[in-house]
Amino acid sequence: MIKKQISAFSILLCSFFTSAFVSAQGTPSNSDFRSDLNLLMGSLESCQCKFIRNGSEHDPKEAREHMERKLNAADGKIQTIPDFIEHIGSKSSMSGKPYLVKFADGKTKESGVWLKERWEEILKKKNSPVKPTKIKKN
Repeated sequence: MIKKQISAFSILLCSFFTSAFVSAQGTPSNSDFRSDLNLLMGSLESCQCKFIRNGSEHDPKEAREHMERKLNAADGKIQTIPDFIEHIGSKSSMSGKPYLVKFADGKTKESGVWLKERWEEILKKKNSPVKPTKIKKN
């Protein structure tokens, strides 16, 4: 009987620590999300393009402000960059129409695709090891 209780307790304890570890690894902290979002929004603001929302063109600063308002209205439901791109940065919640990015050459791309590409570039930079600088010997 005691062995069964110890065994059940051990299983329960292992389950607790495993689930705590998985949730800690699987869910980014709010500060990580905000930091990543600032990188993505910085990329957005520095582009030389226009954002088309429901037929109207907006500069990158206006696009960022609009997406931040949508994020605030989501009341904490958006916790990852992929969720942000899908639910905030891709289409109008009013009309359902996709947002577009218009480049200097007049070509357009859906903003969800464009934001995913920017996010992938950011991840590559974040995950790339720093290459040592060679020092010239005199």
